[in-house]
Amino acid sequence: RPSLTFRCAGTSLSGQTVTDGLIVDLSKSWNYVKPLFDGDLVEFMPGVTGAVVNHTLKKLGRKIGPDPASIKAAMMGGI
Repeated sequence: RPSLTFRCAGTSLSGQTVTDGLIVDLSKSWNYVKPLFDGDLVEFMPGVTGAVVNHTLKKLGRKIGPDPASIKAAMMGGI
């Protein structure tokens, strides 16, 4: 039975996806984000970037932490 490696994005040269199994790319379809309770809580899927979550929360005066330097590329599945 082949192994599965779930992947959203990677900012390093190799992207840490070296495997002899199957790579499942979540970046295109797992990108749902929804603030709840006036931004006290946020519901999201692993393929959405931290920057998109922060953009969604900005109108509510909120943002997520941590704030990595790669927030524009880093996806919530890895943050």
